[in-house]
Amino acid sequence: MPPLRYLLLVLLVLLAAPTRAQQRPGPLAPPVPAVAAPSTPLPATAEAFQAALRRPDLPDTLRVLYLNNLARFAQVTDPTQAHRYVDLALSLARRVGYRQGEANALLMQGSIATASNDALTSQTKTLAALRLFRHLGNREGMGSSLQALGTVAVLAGDHARALQYYQQADSTFRLLMPPCLRCELSARANMANEQLALGQRAAALRTFRQVLARTQGQNDAFGQVRLAALAGIADELARAGRPDSAVLLLHQALALARRSNDQYAEITLLNSLTMRYAPTELADLRQQEYYARQAVRVGRASRQQQPLQVALGNLAEVLHRLGHPAAYDTLLSYLLLSQHLQTAERTKALADAQTRYDMQGQQATIRDLRKDRRLSAQQRELAHLRQRQERLGTGALVALLLLLGGGTFWQYRRHQQQQRTQAAIALRTRLAADLHDDVGNLLTQITLQSDLLRESSTATPAQTLARLERLRDTSRRAARQMADVVWGLHASNATWPEMLTHMRDHAYEVLPPANLAIDFGVSPEAAAAQPGQEVSQQLYLIYKECLHNAVKHARHATQVTVRLWVNAAGQLCLAVQDDAPGPAPVGRAGGQGLNSMRQRAEAVGGSLTVAPGTGGFGVEACLPG
Repeated sequence: MPPLRYLLLVLLVLLAAPTRAQQRPGPLAPPVPAVAAPSTPLPATAEAFQAALRRPDLPDTLRVLYLNNLARFAQVTDPTQAHRYVDLALSLARRVGYRQGEANALLMQGSIATASNDALTSQTKTLAALRLFRHLGNREGMGSSLQALGTVAVLAGDHARALQYYQQADSTFRLLMPPCLRCELSARANMANEQLALGQRAAALRTFRQVLARTQGQNDAFGQVRLAALAGIADELARAGRPDSAVLLLHQALALARRSNDQYAEITLLNSLTMRYAPTELADLRQQEYYARQAVRVGRASRQQQPLQVALGNLAEVLHRLGHPAAYDTLLSYLLLSQHLQTAERTKALADAQTRYDMQGQQATIRDLRKDRRLSAQQRELAHLRQRQERLGTGALVALLLLLGGGTFWQYRRHQQQQRTQAAIALRTRLAADLHDDVGNLLTQITLQSDLLRESSTATPAQTLARLERLRDTSRRAARQMADVVWGLHASNATWPEMLTHMRDHAYEVLPPANLAIDFGVSPEAAAAQPGQEVSQQLYLIYKECLHNAVKHARHATQVTVRLWVNAAGQLCLAVQDDAPGPAPVGRAGGQGLNSMRQRAEAVGGSLTVAPGTGGFGVEACLPG
């Protein structure tokens, strides 16, 4: 059974979350995003928040705030609903440009992932929230994000890193104006827990006692911090061979939990009290039985299944030691509850899969909206260019009639404007072609896969899940291709260092999903090169085609090596080599990829060679530097 202090760890992180409105106490309440000076008090219950969300005149910033609060209430009772609420909050905050609400939603997603033991997702979301809080200059949000990262480190067993995060959070909270005492004390209580885990007992007890002293006389908002301090001191006293003192502090914490109506903390403390009595005498066994029965009663009333399972196990063991015939029945209830938990976990896994599918659909909708917005902006730019051309043409004609000497200048400006118009037409034509050829095919696949999924009423769950995964992969490829099309449109204005950065990023986007490692190297001479616009564009297209061929044709390969250097002739050279075993074919039937790459190299005065062999397949292109 883990020490009590770790069961309260997540609660302390959430206590310091950025919020300006106190809600009813809850054991797993996520952070409530704040708005600047709300005109009306915030609701106090989940039902009140839901009623407020139905108001048609509710401002978008308040809607984001209410959705995040609903996610906090649902995190313990219905994690699937919590996911849905926070995803809606994040989508709305990004759509209206509400950065504070977006940061709080990301932090809430990290908290939900932590509760689900998904450390990778928790760390990713919390780091994103931390970056956004730093950009906004929100020290309270920065401290809360550092606390959450400390919790992830604790769950991963890295107590030294966790202590560093909590110390950084404490330093950040101390800079708040006005001060946030509750934030500082929650960070220090977590610091004390990690000091205990690292064997720094004297420092931990000193910190716990400081926290306990500073919470004396404070209001109910400090209840969870005080509970954590009492539990931490009791745990250390029990470890030091002072069980009576530990039991006394646990009783104080239990009284505080009952006054706060915190049933999760109450059942956890009762379980801890059950384990503090050594079963050496009959009186101790009777006391253990009393605490175990109390824990079972509270667990059943609050429907807290995990601590209830522990309480039932403790009660069964005590009854067995007392020779009580009800021990078998209690143990049977314990086993039935375990089976119920396993069934609930399987149900939750299926619900999580459905939630991820819904989230991908929402993200696709957002990408479509952004694409429409970009197309509209490009059309407005073209209209602006046409209007400017008309104004310049009229002015040039007037100038020609007034001054014969201005004719040459007018001809020059007209020629320049025609070049801009042709460039705009070429941009639109290229965009349409890229969208049709690259993205259109993937969107058609998504449509066909969606129709197949909807019409497959007799498919097994495994078949349905496989189709969902294919649909997810196709959607990701479409998004990646869309991003690459957009990059291609702006590549003409990109510098050579920006082009190298994008080439490296593109490799990490394409190769890892295909289980291919990346070895990307650029020589100092190549990094300092200054190739022309046409050369850099053709080199990037050749590089992109090489990666595509490696993903598609390099069977059983584990790594792709990319090298850029300047040869003795002063040419900029690119080599892409995979390590697929066995003889590699020069090309495949009907394939035009190598011919296309060779034509691109020759179009700018370069050359391309193919180097197949027993150790993989390689392509080397050298273009004028």
